[in-house]
Order: sequence, then structure tokens, then C-alpha cells
Amino acid sequence: MFETKTVLTAILACAGYLAGAGAATGAPASPPGPVLHSAVAPDPSGAPPADHIGRTDHPARHAPRQEPTDQGAFIMSIGNDTLGVETFSRTTRTLAGEIAGQRLGRLRYTATLTPDALVSRWEMSAWPPNTPATAPPAQTADIAFQGDSVIAELTAAGGTQTQRFQTETGALPTFPTSIALLEQAVRRALVIGGDRVELPLFALAGGVTTRATLTRIAPDSVTIAAAGSEVRLQVDDAGRVLGGTIPAQRLTITRVGPGSDAEAAKRAGESTPPDYSAPPDAPYIAEEVTVPVPAAAPAKSGHHPPGDVTAASDVATHTLAGTLTTPKDRTGPVPAVITITGSGPQRRDEDVFPGYAPFRELADALGRRGIAVLRLDDRGVGASTGDFATATTADFADDIRAAIAYLHSRPEIDPRRIALVGHSEGGLIAPMIASADTTIAALVLLAPPAQTGREIIAYQHRYMIGADTTLKTDAARDSAAARAVEQLENAAAVSPWLRFFLDYDPLPTAAKVRQPVLILHGATDRQVTPDQAERLAVAIRGGGNIDVEVHILPDTNHLLLADPDGHPMGYATLPSTKIAPEILQTIGDWLTKRFRDR
Repeated sequence: MFETKTVLTAILACAGYLAGAGAATGAPASPPGPVLHSAVAPDPSGAPPADHIGRTDHPARHAPRQEPTDQGAFIMSIGNDTLGVETFSRTTRTLAGEIAGQRLGRLRYTATLTPDALVSRWEMSAWPPNTPATAPPAQTADIAFQGDSVIAELTAAGGTQTQRFQTETGALPTFPTSIALLEQAVRRALVIGGDRVELPLFALAGGVTTRATLTRIAPDSVTIAAAGSEVRLQVDDAGRVLGGTIPAQRLTITRVGPGSDAEAAKRAGESTPPDYSAPPDAPYIAEEVTVPVPAAAPAKSGHHPPGDVTAASDVATHTLAGTLTTPKDRTGPVPAVITITGSGPQRRDEDVFPGYAPFRELADALGRRGIAVLRLDDRGVGASTGDFATATTADFADDIRAAIAYLHSRPEIDPRRIALVGHSEGGLIAPMIASADTTIAALVLLAPPAQTGREIIAYQHRYMIGADTTLKTDAARDSAAARAVEQLENAAAVSPWLRFFLDYDPLPTAAKVRQPVLILHGATDRQVTPDQAERLAVAIRGGGNIDVEVHILPDTNHLLLADPDGHPMGYATLPSTKIAPEILQTIGDWLTKRFRDR
């Protein structure tokens, strides 16, 4: 989704997996930049893990091994849901840790510490969610803090790039899901002294420097306020974080000690297989399926015979894991929908945070109408194979073409009545496919873009900078905007997906779509603005297709959730994570009519 995220741009900038949870961890909100993915399991010695990135001259590799002075784990939870767990080990010279969560992915890091509680170097490796333990990292970074400069050597998608950032002397790194780095800020404040200390913070997941105010409100309590977000921490005399909360995100931080407690916490944050089974009262069955993706998916699914799902290649390059729901009581072939996820590594339900699973809700609503639904894990995510990090939007379109071919091979599916439902980036992908495939019966586009990625991100930058209360002057806002543009271009240099997205114009493709189209867009969408819905419809009509219906949903955000404000930083505090029944009914009614007319 043009999300996560800050949700959107963190993903667009390859700041990725764990960084997308920044809104739930109180990290400073800043215009996103290119710096990092995220992820987490420390070496108890405090030394960098054997497979960790970094220069061969790193002091931690030459210094004698030190015994840990502190170790344990931080559990990050929202209600009864564990968002992630950070295990850590600290010596006088290093801070090593790992952050992991079912929806976050995995980040392993080592920070080199100075005697005055600063960080001179940060090294990390990151993996997407559900990546096998033996897989190589999707991104690595080696970041040096030198005076008022930050030098980052980044490797992702097979390319390596060195980036330089301006910061403030004495800036501390922050990462959205690292509580240990928040603890480092507390320790730094103790070195400076005083009950109220201002600290410059460098956002590893954004490349932007902001100022934070650390205030001691009681002998055992401090707050850290930055960019409109506040973290409340319980601490001891040494600056150790013992627990805390981020009230605006409803997030609780719990510290556990080393040994069995830390291991239990780590297991709690590890991925467990999701339950994709049908509800007990469902009039449909849920079947786990595997879709092979050929080396070059066919431009039109109808160009190969039913059952031939690898017509373009004898061997599939990767496979997509999914769930196919089909009616229990059917008298013949039934209509079907394929759901298409938004940007970032997504599982089949698009469950980007606890309690939110829009595609599962849609599959249930349509399944009760006798419509089959195929929902899929993105390539390289969940149970799917393949490389997510090197794929572009066009590659994801090929994956959906393979899914169409798979449905053509299923005798219980009517090949003349297959529709595509795409959310956010999925709303880009669906027209790419339908414009060249006349076998597609209809399109439902949820919060689809009508602008280039460059235009979308430019708006997001303006919106986030305007909402950042720490930028108090026009000069500060102009400087932040200029840095954001520079960092975006740097990120595009190492991200095939971002390069494609920035310059892809969806309107010429939209003008070639001949199928009926339903567009639903939230009126408070701050990621893909609602005016784009009608702009896209105009392009489709301009190509001669008048069967286009647009609904602007009042007080509804980019996630199609009830939200009068729509700011991505508020997603975690929304009272409901369920799609409104009226939205599901609109989609179901519209599809039922179009399938009947087919």
C-alpha cells in the first residue's frame, strides 16, 4: 500500500519492512528517505553476527570480546497483539540486537558506541516478513556518523550505493522499531545532564534529522517528544528502559530479562502460520493453492489452453501461495475475483497491522454471494517464493497474469467471468493487465493512483512537512523538502521498483481499458488523494469506455477505514480496523450485476 509506510514513502524509499511500523513506535515522523529496511537476534557477546555487514576495519572486529553489561528483550504490543520483539546485548563498546515480528520482518544490527553515549557506526541486515532463516538479507547498510555528516553504504536489489547526509554533530540514530536506540537517547541525556535535554536525532529509516526533547518528569520516568509524537518511558538511574508506552499509538513496551524470558519473548514475536481457513458458518470452502509463475507470463491469459499455466516457459521461476475460496453448493462454473495487494511486501489478506485484513473480509463477503476469490501472498512474502526486492510493478502484474492462467485451469471457475480487485498499487496493476486482456470481465479499483509516483510522493512530502510542528520556519520546511527530493532520487538509484514507480503514468493505460470499472476512494485519503479517482475515470471514459462508476467515501482513509482525518500516523489509534459493511456491499452488488450481464 502506498503506505506504510510515512507509511507509503518509507516503503517507496526502500525503507521498508520494519520501518513501515514506525507509526506504531513513536519514531519521529519525517519526510521519508532511502536509508533502511528493517529487521532482528543478537550475538550475546555483543560482537557483530558472522553474516553481518560492515567494513573489515570495524573496531568491534578487532577489540577483545567483552562480556555483556546488559541484555534482554523489549516486547512491543498493541492490546493483546505482539507487534514485535527486540532482543539486545550491550557492552561498553557495542549494542547488538535483532528486531522481529510477524508483520515486520527481521532486522539484525550492531551499533558501535562512544564513551559519551553516542553512536559512531550502525551496521544492519534486513529481511522481509516470513523470509526463511537461511535466506540472504534483502538489504544491508553500513552507516558511519562523522561530525555533522552521515555516510551510508547501502546494498539492495543487487546494487550498492554510497549516500551522504547532512546532520548535526552529536546526532543519535533512531529506528522506528528499536527501543534500544530510545534507551541510548536516555543514556546520552544522562551524560549531558539536566531534567530537560534537547537531542538531535537522525532517522535511519528516513535520512532526516529532527530534534527531540527528553524531559524527566519523575525520578523513574522520562518522556521523549519529537515531531508531534511522545514516548513515555520508565527508567532506572543508569538510563535503562524498564518499560513504557506510546499513548497516541496505543503501544506498550515491556522489558524482560535475558535467558528464558528473552527467548520466550522472541518466540512470541516470530511468525506463526496464519489461519486462512473458512469460518465455520461459511457457505464456501477455502483451499490452499500454489500458482506457478513462468519466466515470461503471457500478455493475455486467454492465449494458452486451459490447464497450461506455464505456457511461456517449461519451468516456473517462482510460485505464489494463496487461498482459493469457492462456493460449496454450485451447479456449474462460478465467477471469480483475484485480489491485488498494494505496495510493500504483503501477505494475501493485506494484514499490515493487527486486526486489519481487508481481503479476507472481501473474500468472505463475496463468498457468501457465490463468488470465488483467489488471494495471494506477494512473491517472496509469506509462503510464496521469488525475489520481492528486485521486482517492479510490471513484474507483479506478470504474477497476476499467472494467477489468471491458473484460474483458467480450474474447471469450477468460469473463465469468462474473472474480475480483478486492486488496492493502491494493485489499482495500478489491474488496468495494466485488463488493457491487454479482453477475457477480464471487470475491474474494482480501491484508492487507485492517477498520477506518476513522483507526483504522489511530492504531495506526501508537502503534506508531511506541513504537518511537522518541529519545522517552524519556511527555511526549515524548504530545506526538508530539498533533502526529501535528493534522498528520493538516491533511493531510486538502488531500487528497481522505485525507478519504475516514479515515472509510470497510469492514464495512457487507463484509456485502453474496455471492461466495466468501479472506483472507490476515501475522501480523507492522505496517501493517494481522492481527486485522482475522477481523474482516472476521465481517462477511462476518454478512451471510449463509459461504464465507469466512482464513489468517494466520506470520512474514509487510504485503508478504506472510517477516519475523519486520514493521517497515516493515526492508523494505529483508529477505533475500528474493519471495512464498513456498506463498502463490501457496494463491491458485491456491483460485481454481481456485472457477472450477471457477462
